[in-house]
Amino acid sequence: MSTTTITVNAAQVAAFVAGKLAPLAVPSPRLRPDIGAIQIDRGIIVEHYEEHPTVRLQFDTAAGMGVELNVRLAEFAADPATYMRDLLENLQGIQHAAQLRRAGRQTEIEAMHEHITLLRGADPMRGSR
Repeated sequence: MSTTTITVNAAQVAAFVAGKLAPLAVPSPRLRPDIGAIQIDRGIIVEHYEEHPTVRLQFDTAAGMGVELNVRLAEFAADPATYMRDLLENLQGIQHAAQLRRAGRQTEIEAMHEHITLLRGADPMRGSR
């Protein structure tokens, strides 16, 4: 079995991810519409003295929420399918939490988070074990 290396650039990654996020985005006067209603910028995230090339996607949703995502190119290239699945799942969770907060249910969210943290045996100040 032979292996083939495929190279993609930042613009291709941005176009692919923006295509998946396009149904969530609505036009916004505060953002430049690079791909649909999504603004795309290249960047570098510095974490622990290491630089990670990224593409940043920004858009507004119909619910009036502003979204900003940084896609790390190396992580995306390593496993695009898993990266996109995780990205969309995390985005869905974040949107749900934001909607609950807007509905005045922040106390309920905090109580549930505390309960889950206790069940996992984690120290909320230090993260999970």
